Amino acid sequence: MHPSPPKPSAPPKKSALFWLWGTHSVIAALENTQRECHQLLCTRDALKDVEPFLAKRPKLSPKILPRDELNRLLPQTVHQGVALQVSPLPELFLNTFLARSPAAKRLVILDQITDPQNVGAILRSACAFGFDGVLMTERHSPPLEGVVGKSASGALEKIPLLMTANVAQGLRLLKTEGFWCWGLSEEGTLPLSQLPCEGSLALVLGAEGKGLRPLTAQLCDGLVRLPTSPDFPTLNVAAAAAVAFYQVVL
Repeated sequence: MHPSPPKPSAPPKKSALFWLWGTHSVIAALENTQRECHQLLCTRDALKDVEPFLAKRPKLSPKILPRDELNRLLPQTVHQGVALQVSPLPELFLNTFLARSPAAKRLVILDQITDPQNVGAILRSACAFGFDGVLMTERHSPPLEGVVGKSASGALEKIPLLMTANVAQGLRLLKTEGFWCWGLSEEGTLPLSQLPCEGSLALVLGAEGKGLRPLTAQLCDGLVRLPTSPDFPTLNVAAAAAVAFYQVVL
């Protein structure tokens, strides 16, 4: 009997197994010592890409399947011939992270961003630009499963994912710990180029369409805006995040 395909639309229980797919996503999971891996499915051609990373997983024996079978198990996914059944990563709460990582200076906060591809792309950019972690809430966030993993291209396993009961609570805690919290918004009064990046900084991103919620914006130390054209001011939140991350590390 074959394993069931992933169901990204339904948030999993804490103990639920799910599938990661795509070469970069699977390899990163195999290398992540905190990720429990249970079953590896791959085509014969894809095996050569993941086989070098199996040395640290001696109990994990790959099962070779024809591509058509993987297509059936993982419909409408770009699986690249490989899928890995895993357990969720251990939850890491913001207060625990701050106690363990006093040198952390750059964080991203997601204010109810629910699109899994956007979240994955933001994780990828945050990891690429050297941010120390991404803070989100368990509710009003997508399951950290296959769609996020594929879009993150391995970053799901590399950048710390921090949890808080709600964004307001997280902002208040960060400010007591000396972080400046700046929101990215079309209504920002400060150009992104003037964002003060000295010291500890948390960049807050709002959901596509509605942007930052009023309380979130109120709790920020200020709002910054991208230098987009007045005739077409809107960027996808993941694209806007990448631009902002680059400015922070300049």
